[in-house]
Amino acid sequence: MSLYATAHQTVGPYLHIGLTWLNTDRIAAPGVQGERCTIQGRLLDGDGLGVSDGMIEIWQANAQGKYAHPEDTQKKPRDAAFKGFGRIPTNAKGAFRFSTIKPGGVPGPDGKLQAPHLVVSVFMRGQLKHLATRIYFPDEAANTKDPILALVPPARANVGSKMTRCKAGNYEGNYHWNNDIGCFFSDCDYTRIIGNRFETNYKAGVEIGQTSFFVFSNNTLHTNSLLATNTYNHANFFDCDMGIVANNSSFEWTGGVTQVPYCLTFDNNCAEIIVDANSLYGYVTAPILNNGTDIKVTNNMPRQLGNDRPYNLNFTGNVSVAAGTTMYAGPSGGAATQIVSAPVPEKGNAYKLYVACTAAPGAAQSYTVTMRKNGVDQALVATVSGAGVFSATATGNISIAQNDSLDFKVVTTAGAAASDLRISLAISG
Repeated sequence: MSLYATAHQTVGPYLHIGLTWLNTDRIAAPGVQGERCTIQGRLLDGDGLGVSDGMIEIWQANAQGKYAHPEDTQKKPRDAAFKGFGRIPTNAKGAFRFSTIKPGGVPGPDGKLQAPHLVVSVFMRGQLKHLATRIYFPDEAANTKDPILALVPPARANVGSKMTRCKAGNYEGNYHWNNDIGCFFSDCDYTRIIGNRFETNYKAGVEIGQTSFFVFSNNTLHTNSLLATNTYNHANFFDCDMGIVANNSSFEWTGGVTQVPYCLTFDNNCAEIIVDANSLYGYVTAPILNNGTDIKVTNNMPRQLGNDRPYNLNFTGNVSVAAGTTMYAGPSGGAATQIVSAPVPEKGNAYKLYVACTAAPGAAQSYTVTMRKNGVDQALVATVSGAGVFSATATGNISIAQNDSLDFKVVTTAGAAASDLRISLAISG
């Protein structure tokens, strides 16, 4: 009698059949105490393709750092409306999205407090045992002392996001800062990289390689190369062809000290790329290093304004906003008694005001930024208020004529924390 090994089989596609009754994309119901946030991403297989029948399971503490479980015996408040658990299926492209609150820190096995995080389990067919990981918050100071993060090798921790063989999709609205390299793309043909922020990274802001038929547009790149001045660039392209690099904005936020040699670089294996209408500011050597073939560089200049592209008026360097003050901001800086404005070279409509700050104003405190046209306040006002809030957006429709002068009035409440602000105004033609 001969014995043969049973044929190899994978786990069947049961996740969307037997577990859907517990699916929820709202981990924390409305009214639950805590800073609300939305987390989204994609579940990819080893070939970089989206997993259409996966499931993401979330388990987290409440805002005070207490789990909704009887085994959590900490003497911390428990929110009766908070469950802290949910399951989110992936869609046809492997994408998932859920809303929740930022959890408080919880003690580890040794009693030491861990940084706020979400516990994540990943289920998918072909995977006999689920994978466990965590989601941390990049702006959390406690990350530097978290015992789990301390186990991550530096080689894995130095890139904010690494995308390989991710093709024919959008990479949009992400924020990468305080990494060695903000984001890295390789072999990502037909990808649109739009509306992201690559800033205050120790080396390059973003690197894109071996990619064809791509779009890199409406991204913000600033204050990279923090590790060494005049060493790393905002964006590097290598072995890329048939692409469009347009309507991006760059500047420096380091007290007037330029950091990067070049804003954009293209190596000698790059070909047939259009580089158009980028706002390039804050470089040591030149705005663009072009060693490629048939790279069409047109209409790139500091503070470029055009149809549906952002016109950025920024503080020069790290200008601190103190408590209980009123000041005015424009491209040359700001002062309590000086209005610094910028003339608009084209007519258009101001439709969005965005404010970001390095420090939250604090509980019951605020920074209020008002757009001004020709020295007159306009009905486009963004207010950053509260503890743990670092940005605000206001929308409207303010008509702008050619040669109008624009600036911003900044008002801080009496108890607001000192902070650096970045102010951006979007104008469409």
